[in-house]
Amino acid sequence: MGNVAPGQHLDIEPGPNNLPGATAVASFTNAGTISLSATLALPAGATLTNHGQMSTVVLSILDGALVNTGQLKLPAHTGLIVTGPVVTSGTLDVGIASSLGAGWLDGYGAVTVSGTLKVDTSSAPGSGQTRNIVSAASLSGTFASTSFGKVPYTLTYSPTQAVLTAP
Repeated sequence: MGNVAPGQHLDIEPGPNNLPGATAVASFTNAGTISLSATLALPAGATLTNHGQMSTVVLSILDGALVNTGQLKLPAHTGLIVTGPVVTSGTLDVGIASSLGAGWLDGYGAVTVSGTLKVDTSSAPGSGQTRNIVSAASLSGTFASTSFGKVPYTLTYSPTQAVLTAP
């Protein structure tokens, strides 16, 4: 698997017998669009650098490291588990639906956030309800900007989580 150029689209779908949907041979860069609905495995020490758009269709796994300077879109019914470190200075775009919960990023290693958090709410959770949008072995940084749309959520951080609370 090589780099994904602007205008190109890569779909990662499940392999037979729950094998990874795709296995990269080295680090690579996405400047186009990647749609994940399965595991994308990277070799030890390898990184996926996302300058384009990357989204999940169902709960998906990136077995490796992630650097996001583009858009990482996690709809309300999905999540992304990353087994290596994560640095996101681009946009983390999460969906929220009261009955489905929120899209979430789960880092098994260190996660550093510094970009934009965008929240797309199709149906708001009840007052005071929380939605965990980032979990990590360790979480550092804060989002430089937020866009909550029509629901004025409160965003709080702990050493391992970023959580939204509905008004």
